[in-house]
Amino acid sequence: MSPPGTPRATIEVAEFDTWPQEVGWIADRVVAEHDTGAVPGWSEIAVLARRNAAVAALYTELTARGVPAEIVGLGGLLELPAVAEVVATLRLLADPADNPALVRLLTSPRWAIGLADLELVGRRAGHLAGRPQRPDDASLEDALAAVLAGQDPARAPSLLEAIQSPGDLGFTAAARQRFADFAAEFAGLRRWASESVVDLTTRVIEALGLEVELLAEGGDPGQLAAFVQAVAGYSDIDGEASLGGLLAWLEAEREYGVGLEQAVVSDADSVKLLTVHRAKGLEWDVVFLPALAADVFPTDRVTGNWLRNAAVVPHPLRGDADAVPQLAELSSPGVKEFAAALTADQRRAEDRLAYVGVTRARRRLYGSSHAWDAALARPRRRSDYLAVLTKHATSSEASEVSGANPLGLGESATRWPVVDDGPRWQRRREAAALVAEFAGSAPPPLADLDLQREVDDWRRWSGELVAQARHDAATRRTPALPPYLSVTGLSRIAHDLPGYLADLVRPMPRLVGGEQRAGTGFHRWIERRYASQAALADDLEVGLTQVDEELRKAFLAGPYAEATPIAVEVPFTMELAGRLVRGRIDAVFPGAGAHRFQVVDWKTGWAGRADPLQLAYYRLAWADLAGVDVSEVDAVFYEVPTATVHRPAALPDRGTLRALVAGAFDQG
Repeated sequence: MSPPGTPRATIEVAEFDTWPQEVGWIADRVVAEHDTGAVPGWSEIAVLARRNAAVAALYTELTARGVPAEIVGLGGLLELPAVAEVVATLRLLADPADNPALVRLLTSPRWAIGLADLELVGRRAGHLAGRPQRPDDASLEDALAAVLAGQDPARAPSLLEAIQSPGDLGFTAAARQRFADFAAEFAGLRRWASESVVDLTTRVIEALGLEVELLAEGGDPGQLAAFVQAVAGYSDIDGEASLGGLLAWLEAEREYGVGLEQAVVSDADSVKLLTVHRAKGLEWDVVFLPALAADVFPTDRVTGNWLRNAAVVPHPLRGDADAVPQLAELSSPGVKEFAAALTADQRRAEDRLAYVGVTRARRRLYGSSHAWDAALARPRRRSDYLAVLTKHATSSEASEVSGANPLGLGESATRWPVVDDGPRWQRRREAAALVAEFAGSAPPPLADLDLQREVDDWRRWSGELVAQARHDAATRRTPALPPYLSVTGLSRIAHDLPGYLADLVRPMPRLVGGEQRAGTGFHRWIERRYASQAALADDLEVGLTQVDEELRKAFLAGPYAEATPIAVEVPFTMELAGRLVRGRIDAVFPGAGAHRFQVVDWKTGWAGRADPLQLAYYRLAWADLAGVDVSEVDAVFYEVPTATVHRPAALPDRGTLRALVAGAFDQG
């Protein structure tokens, strides 16, 4: 029930022939709500979509009209073209044989490789993989399908190798130049692949020139800043975050990030765009619910049938087993009954989600739908939810539905990749000309560069900022600790709680020294060495340029050089004192004597300054992962330069670590 005196709200409903028409109508209404003074500011307007893809389309339309808009949540950001290009580049850096990621980049407006050249890339990749040449094969579908599927059991074709060595297959001159430019840019980025995921992401954005492109198009580079902030958040969660771990987290967010967690909305005066899942507990004066079409919202698609999906936890093993459908008997009727129960449970979940959506509006609710979207063979029907809203709407409108998809390409020729040659394209070319002009200017003489002064200035400025952050932390409300901590974070809390809290208030960039770079390069090299595989022939060479030669020689002369690990770079999450602790174990080897396993933490510097508590957490984590008692796990620091094993006299047990974690959160 609404509080007494609450003004009556209104509902408006509209149905459109196509999705672009619906998006345009929503943008019109958003602008009208603001310009007429119906809302005190942009921030009192929200668009709540069922799918992240809709969030991206609406964001693009609003920003094109100059409306300040903010995507709330990582899932919607991942659908934006600029962010998708960054992720594709990161995927290619993690795995140079990731052909789909490379195809996305090559067909982007920046590189714009056409169909004919792309087909030759696929054919060249097949040749390099040892396939017989097929001069009569002029099918792009056959060539690329074989490449992307990797059908050759001996060696999967690599598109990256093909553009690095295009051969003489008749590529256009423009394509050859772009291949050379792409290969050079990618090789440059790979030299920095050992940086932190935040620094690497920032470097990728700079290399791709995405901020310049967005500014040239009149777009908002804030979307890239939001993505970098999300990557930094992941890095804070996992203090030893790897590129592979980041990409797995992004994919998990894309596929599974649909829980009913409340989003954190900024105070910026902007229209908020988010999925209904993240809107719980929030309210706005005006709310839009787009795409209320059957099979979109609600959807009866069930992905949690553990009988058909091996990735799903069987329902009897779930913690909420009493609240989810269960398989009564393993028989044909029982399986069908279970599937029907899952479908009914999915619909109840959609109903709860719809309730969240319609109750977010304080004054006005807009509901809309469409019949046709790109690539649809049959029109969408209005959903049950839109039908209910129509019954209570103060106004409604409906467009006539076309008999065939008006968004289809038909048989007319079209240009692909799509390269805009209008004003936006011209602005890009002008920006590129300015960059080329600057790049052609002579660099300052080395005599004019005082590198030591630059480093000293950096240290002085960072010291002043850290001091200011510490002062702010001491004079304002103590920030709450994150819901889970990394092992390195717990170590910082134990030794420098004020500094840790100051970083929570105002995170600061860190000046990476030579010793830290050497350590990072060594860890990457040792991981590759144990993996005994390289995606491309030059992987080992690139790795060797990033690791200190003395460290490499010292390791190869030590006792672990020929040892076979059980596991390397093992990420873990464990529960202690009701809190989650995350970290990454360098390596695990077979133990000796009473110890079945030996956890090893590589140290490229003096191991005497290493914190034994970190080793204790690693030992306990591996014991839980292996399902053994912690007494069966040995744990050591290995000082690589001196080939010395450091074994702390006594490591805390589970009870002590549990008390330390509880105490850390009590302090924070």
